[in-house]
Amino acid sequence: MLISQLISLYGRAEFPNCYTVFLKDPQIRVYVLGMYSLHARDLLCEAYRKQFHYPKYIMITFPWYVSEKWWVSDAPSSNCTVEEREKALHHSLAAASS
Repeated sequence: MLISQLISLYGRAEFPNCYTVFLKDPQIRVYVLGMYSLHARDLLCEAYRKQFHYPKYIMITFPWYVSEKWWVSDAPSSNCTVEEREKALHHSLAAASS
């Protein structure tokens, strides 16, 4: 049985550990990241640290993120490496819009 979760974050930046709430249930295998790229980068860091990545878990992202390589950032809120985020995104899906 495949369980998925839509993660939607708006205005949660003031809660530094809010992403851990979404990564607690190991039965959830598919995560749809319905959030701005800044929040998605932070969630990917947390996903990597908790080992929520391929092949057991998959992330679905949206093409409306600002840049093509939106996970690459030197933002001060980012506390993991680009390589760690790329591992969390490995084999992810990007939802297309028409």
